[in-house]
Amino acid sequence: MRSAVAATVNCGASIKTVISSLIVALVTFLLIRALNRLRREEEKVPAETTKECLYCLSMIPVQATRCAYCPSELG
Repeated sequence: MRSAVAATVNCGASIKTVISSLIVALVTFLLIRALNRLRREEEKVPAETTKECLYCLSMIPVQATRCAYCPSELG
């Protein structure tokens, strides 16, 4: 009598590899998402609204053409 040899499919290693790849992809996605969120917060810093007068060193609005504290024209 011959013994029957059963064919087996060993897919445990393949499933382990797929799950490991998915975990690495998820962690990479979350890391990049967090870095992009930090970068966006940096860009939200408001633009400066004042500047320093070149002559008297007082703070004046950026759009000013004349200094309010000295008679200089800022041009």
